[in-house]
Amino acid sequence: MLNKELSQFYIYKVIISISLSLISFFIPIYFYQLGFSLSKIIFFFFLISLYFFIFTLFTPRIITKFGIRHTILFSMLPLVIYFLSLNYINSYPILFFISPFFIALNESLLWVGYHIYFLKYSNEKSRGKQLSFNYIIIILTSLIGPLFGALLITNLGYVFTYTIGALLAFFSVIPLFFSREFKAKLNFNYKDLFKYFFNKKNFNSNISFIGYSIESEIDRILWPIFIFIILKEILQVGFIVFLTTFVSLVIVFFMGKLTDLKNKISLIKIGSIFVSISWFLRIFVNTKLKILFIDTFRISSNYALKIPWETYAYNISKKRKYFEYFVARELIFKGTRIVVLPLFILIFYLFSLKIAFVLVFITSGFASLLYAKIKA
Repeated sequence: MLNKELSQFYIYKVIISISLSLISFFIPIYFYQLGFSLSKIIFFFFLISLYFFIFTLFTPRIITKFGIRHTILFSMLPLVIYFLSLNYINSYPILFFISPFFIALNESLLWVGYHIYFLKYSNEKSRGKQLSFNYIIIILTSLIGPLFGALLITNLGYVFTYTIGALLAFFSVIPLFFSREFKAKLNFNYKDLFKYFFNKKNFNSNISFIGYSIESEIDRILWPIFIFIILKEILQVGFIVFLTTFVSLVIVFFMGKLTDLKNKISLIKIGSIFVSISWFLRIFVNTKLKILFIDTFRISSNYALKIPWETYAYNISKKRKYFEYFVARELIFKGTRIVVLPLFILIFYLFSLKIAFVLVFITSGFASLLYAKIKA
């Protein structure tokens, strides 16, 4: 049974997921089509991580002053500005350094509050099902979004597509206006945050978060470009993503039920192995048919891992001071990328495109195995 706040959260999630799925997958491809080198594209995302890390240090003060719901509301305006700024990044090169500022501000305001909101209003006994429903929303919008986004980009261009995405992002927060606020109950202590990083009982979970940080960032930045280099057409990319995502619907629904019934650690260990294998298989992808099969395996493995992993991570937060826990987790995510992304920049600068992709895919394959280190 869904409560009012969780229902409103899902409505928000539907709208914002459509907005993001129209655009996000194509942003690295957009830069590549503008003629940016792979090293420069990775540097753009490095700036996002750097700005995010700095902003997140101040996010707790905003949450404690205004509350979670309001902080999520505040996050939408920077996202709208970010989408609109992408339209002019080729005409005004300074935006290459400014645009990451806005998306980093959006994400730093959003993610800590987002996770606390879901933790507060989800039910621990059925959190796997509720989280899987969240992922089903993402998948359904990912079915429509990339294909529709590809059609818009092909026929009307990036400017129109980014503008549509910005409008959807703006309207996505309306359902949250009707949810309750609970800022009075939230406290944050920077000393506790500092202690979190050096507490031995958090070591394994932190290693798992490092694995997620590396694997997910390579998937977000480099895999779309890799597919585009092979397919050469935006519309074909959108169609492939549509087909491979469709298969994942059944996997997600099944994993949500299984996560609430079975040992989550076992599911995470199995899932991390499959995700790792999917990365090693990507080394051999060079045709449309191989992309179709490998990407289907990739997406299915990814959700089979992420649902029990994220459910388990939420359960850990209940045993910790969850406010510090979520802030620390975001700092680990971005701190890892601040260290790793310059290494990837160097790889794409020193090696040929083919060898560079092989090296980062191998790196992601080994990083995926770190998911299984998570421990309460």
